Parts: sequence; C-alpha cells; structure tokens
Amino acid sequence: MKNFTIKSVELDGEFREVLRILTENFPKHSLSFHRNRFLNDPTCSPSSTRILVKDKKIVSTLRIYRRYMYNNGKKLLFGGIGNVATIREKQRLGYASILLRSTIDLLRSRGFPLVVLFTRLNEFYEKFGFRTVIRRNYIISREFVRNHPVTLKIVPVRQFTSKIIRTISNIYKRNYSNFVGPNVRTLNYWNSQLKFRQDDPDKFLLGVKNNRIVSFIRGKRYDKEIAIFDLASQESMSESFRDFLVYYFEKFEPQFISLIANRKLASLLGIERLKYDTQNELMIKTFRDNFKRHNISQLESKLFDENKILIWQSDFF
Repeated sequence: MKNFTIKSVELDGEFREVLRILTENFPKHSLSFHRNRFLNDPTCSPSSTRILVKDKKIVSTLRIYRRYMYNNGKKLLFGGIGNVATIREKQRLGYASILLRSTIDLLRSRGFPLVVLFTRLNEFYEKFGFRTVIRRNYIISREFVRNHPVTLKIVPVRQFTSKIIRTISNIYKRNYSNFVGPNVRTLNYWNSQLKFRQDDPDKFLLGVKNNRIVSFIRGKRYDKEIAIFDLASQESMSESFRDFLVYYFEKFEPQFISLIANRKLASLLGIERLKYDTQNELMIKTFRDNFKRHNISQLESKLFDENKILIWQSDFF
C-alpha cells in the first residue's frame, strides 16, 4: 500500500469531510454533535484530528485526546483515541490500521505512558497491543430504595451559572482525586463539556441542603433504563445516591437504573452486592519505557485488575 499521506486536519474542507465520515460511520450521533465535540472539547485541537489521505481524498481519520486522570492523589497524563473511521468504499483494506499504528508511535514518542480507547472491536485493537479492562455495570431496581427517606432537596439544573459549575467541579475533585482513573476536569472542561454533552438535560440533578449544593448526578434514558453518567457528593455518598435514585424512579419510571462503578465506588455507594453485568468496552495500551520515565511502574499492572479503574461515561470519547 503506497502513495498515501498521514497528516493533521488543516483546512475547512478537510474538517467538513471528517465530519461527514464520522456521521456516516456513527449514525447514532448527529452531524451537529460531532461538530460541537470538535469545536468545544478543550482536551483536543484541530491538530489532534489525524487523517490518512490517498489520491487527494481522506480515507481514514481518528482523533487524539490529551487528558489527565487521577492516580491516588496525583495526576497522570494519558492519551485517548476516538472517532476511528474509514470511508465505506475503503473499509477492510488496512487504512485504519496504518493510521492507528502511526498514531500509537506518535503518542509513545511524545511521552504518553498509556493510551485509552472505548470499543466493541476488542479483537481488532488487541493486534496493536491494547488490553481489555473488565468493569462492572451494576443493575439497580426500585426495591433498592424502597422506603428510603429522602433528606436532600433534589433540583434539576435549569441554567448553568459559573457558581454552579465551580461548586460541582470542587465536589467532583474532592470525591475522586484519590481514585484511579477519573478524568481531571478543569473549569474550562466543565464549561465546554456541557456544549457536547450526551446526558439528558432533565436528568442533571443537584442535591441541595441548607440552600447549598452538596451533590450532583447526571443520567441518560435508554429505553427502559436510566444510565448514570457520573455523580459526586460532599455528604454521605450512599445517602445522596439513594436520594437521586428515588427521584429518577418516581419522576421517570425506568424499569431499572445502571451504573458502571469500580470496587471502591461500589463500596461507598453500598451497591457491591447487587447484580451486575461485566463490561469490556474499555481498552488500554501502556508504554513501559514511559511508565518508568514518569516513575509510575507500579501502576501498570494495577490498571488491568478487574474493576479497579473508574472512568465516567460522561468522559467517553
């Protein structure tokens, strides 16, 4: 396979063609969603969108996300890979593989200790050294909160003010800075994420006590369930969580509520004994030399422990 070029998106025409390819490959998301994500996500830039061009035509594309995750009180740089797509008439010809290998080499040369992606094509990505991380998706029925006395005032967010964003940002940081995996979120990231959010606006709730915001939760309706995208509380995590669940069940009447949670969070929420499905969409590739350079070699094996890492659905890419 010859006569192709790998480069970053530079021209408006290239940008529009990438959006068309993504909409064609991922019809679940609209063109406006992809555009908003490209223009507003501060963890990537136009140069983070890489394309393989052959005969003056974009054949494959992917996007790099430069992010940090919490690692037991510290911040760990990682690269995310998402939006991997190839035009239909050139699929299964190896173009995405070429672009992916080039991108992996680039991330390694830039000192990233690990690369994260979300996929259902695990066997494909295993060829590039990615390993599946098993997580648990807990299934929560109405019975779990039967007779639970709600203590917080539950308020849907009508309008995001700078004060609300600062408050939920601080609550999130206090909750998750000592975990492994949650994305580090700056105020800029919080503001930007609301422009390309995937959760349902009416399911972004605040918990209020004595006129102060003390907790929040985000969710999305999928047919008969509500999937929780993230939550945090400066009060009792388990009590705040149950308060929100009562609201969801009474207001929206789902058959069940689901939550992907690691062992530590499941214990805090009191759901560790509930039924769960295993999830294998998270895959990670590590660069051992860069782990040593960051002096975090002891973390490498722990990342692949079942249900060790926590990455919220709201931070998917």
